[in-house]
Amino acid sequence: MFDRLAAQEPQDELGRFARARAKEKHGREFVASEIDVIGDTPRDIACGKALGARTIAVATGRWGRDDLAKHQPDFLIDDLSNVETIMDTLGW
Repeated sequence: MFDRLAAQEPQDELGRFARARAKEKHGREFVASEIDVIGDTPRDIACGKALGARTIAVATGRWGRDDLAKHQPDFLIDDLSNVETIMDTLGW
């Protein structure tokens, strides 16, 4: 159990680091509802959830759709080939 939690900490730290860099670059704090974390692993989903961000899992890596779904991302897509549909779905 401890090893599993320890393995997630760097990814959680990455999200906080990215949020701080966005604040530095744009001169304002971003609230969780303004942040989308896109990734293809359970760790990416965990990173987004740690921030309270919206999570978008893409089943293009070694983790399949069913495996990613177990981690309950907010959105789960097969690939990024249909950009317009994805943007509409996500409200971008």
